[in-house]
Amino acid sequence: MASSDLRQRFIDMARRLGLSAEQQEKVHTIISEADGSSGEAGSGGTLQELPENSVDPLSSTDEQPDSLPVATGGGPLGRYKEVGVLGKGGMGEVLRVVDPTLKRAIAMKVISAKLADREDLVSRFTEEAQATAQLQHPGIITVHELGRLADGRVYFTMQEIKGRTLRKAISNFHRRPLEERQKLGADAERDEVSLWRLLEAFRKVCDAVGYAHSRGVLHRDLKPSNVMMGEFGAVYVLDWGIVKVLKQKDDSIEDAVQTSRSTEGAHLTRKGQVLGTPKYMAPEQADGEIDQHSPPTDVYALGVILFEIFMGRRPDWGVLDQALRLDIMPSPDSPEPILPLDMKQIIRKALAFDIELRYPEAGALGEAVEKWMIGARSAEG
Repeated sequence: MASSDLRQRFIDMARRLGLSAEQQEKVHTIISEADGSSGEAGSGGTLQELPENSVDPLSSTDEQPDSLPVATGGGPLGRYKEVGVLGKGGMGEVLRVVDPTLKRAIAMKVISAKLADREDLVSRFTEEAQATAQLQHPGIITVHELGRLADGRVYFTMQEIKGRTLRKAISNFHRRPLEERQKLGADAERDEVSLWRLLEAFRKVCDAVGYAHSRGVLHRDLKPSNVMMGEFGAVYVLDWGIVKVLKQKDDSIEDAVQTSRSTEGAHLTRKGQVLGTPKYMAPEQADGEIDQHSPPTDVYALGVILFEIFMGRRPDWGVLDQALRLDIMPSPDSPEPILPLDMKQIIRKALAFDIELRYPEAGALGEAVEKWMIGARSAEG
């Protein structure tokens, strides 16, 4: 790619990411100084942050979703009885319900009534359920049933998860004194709020996402609020609402996940659309390059989360840090914790601007972090 083209791309990305005029000018100045050129920033689109579930309401297909069974039982939720609301988002809500047959409480995700007639969004909602149901892994919640309520809304039921989000855990961890945050010994492993526990949770997230990658599935919205730390050390990757099932040209992926949306060729989102949460997007994701989305796209988001675990904050400029070769790491005189050199190298590789320079999939990143944990504990004694 020519220098001028690359420079324009960075400038357009700055605007897509919603940077202020002052920040955009800084980007333009840095790029101009880097290649010795000057000029006005080109025009570009504006990226609006999506709701918490980050589903793009503009995605449209002509697909007709599979005919789904209608819930039976006579009540508004079929045989299920609502006992509470677990959460709400742009696509609908998650209810706590009781299954009277099995005498257990489960979660039910129901699409919003105002979206129930949007075939494109119903298709995406259905794909979330179908893809998640096929990803049978300890770190991915179990989906029990997919269907329609009597009023036409699509729903799916799944296991109820209790615990705290990784976002909350990171926040609690960084309230501790700096010297306590840097411990990795055996005591830290038993501590509910420690660097070891956070990194162990992160490793489990990488394992779950790596499994999804092996089945041809991308998450595309990884962030601490979409990770739940449950009981007995369980860690779950939640909200697969903008999942991408990779199209298989051959049988290269054994037992690949298939959904109604992917098998009917409706999985191709329009080029230029931006899906996800801005501060966790890889460059190709923020740039709307749908055809470039691949396992390293999720690896980038995981790199941002890993940076957050150590620093208590996200990299200041997201994708532009690496694109412009700025040093996102703290300086030696910073009051923030200093990242060990080998961990800094792991994070830099995960956040590489070029897809080819990142870890190839989430499992490889998890292995690198696990090796670092073992080595750091040994060095600590």
